Amino acid sequence: MMNILAIETSTETLGICFQNKKKHIVNLSIKMGFQHSVLLMPWVGKVLEQAGADSLRLDMVICSLGPGSFTGLRIGLATAKGLAFGADCPLIGICSLDAIALGFRYCREIVIPVIDAKKNRYYSAFYREGKRITDYFDMTKETLLDNCRTYTEILLTGPGAKAVFDSLSESDRNSQFRLDPGYALINPFFLLTAGVEKYQLNKQGDPDSIGPFYLRKSEAEMKKDH
Repeated sequence: MMNILAIETSTETLGICFQNKKKHIVNLSIKMGFQHSVLLMPWVGKVLEQAGADSLRLDMVICSLGPGSFTGLRIGLATAKGLAFGADCPLIGICSLDAIALGFRYCREIVIPVIDAKKNRYYSAFYREGKRITDYFDMTKETLLDNCRTYTEILLTGPGAKAVFDSLSESDRNSQFRLDPGYALINPFFLLTAGVEKYQLNKQGDPDSIGPFYLRKSEAEMKKDH
């Protein structure tokens, strides 16, 4: 049994989950805009305080790698690396889309987590019973929906899901597609679960060089290329 901290900063939702050695859990998910640089460490402190723990007793740190907000991911990963280094414990990185989909591993539908990538584009992938069955996508909602045509039952979830769902025809909404009622908030408990499962499979943490998972270049990088 271990003391485990998970940090989710890929979107406007700040997610923190802590599980102690007795498997008691403190789970926090708040949507307060992109203020992770200001809010992350104070809320980590509050979660650990509520759980009666501190960073020096951590046995594992798990962090979302994206895709998502470039700034949010850098802040989250830098914080996670600092906490893992201070606690001398493994750091595990997990794709945000994988973590969202894991919460629906017992769902009979094809699960499509969606994260808004801005500029009318969306990050996504398709999952069946928690396992990814497609590549990761960075595409328009129209292209995303075109890729759905071969499936009969689909659950849309994640912060960008409603924008895609709202663009559907009424017949599609009533037949092929369903919107997860809790789509807006990413539950960090499933990030923690995914991280633990990855660690149990590999028996080691990720290398210190681990970085965010970007499906596209940042604005600064694109400007530099031109």
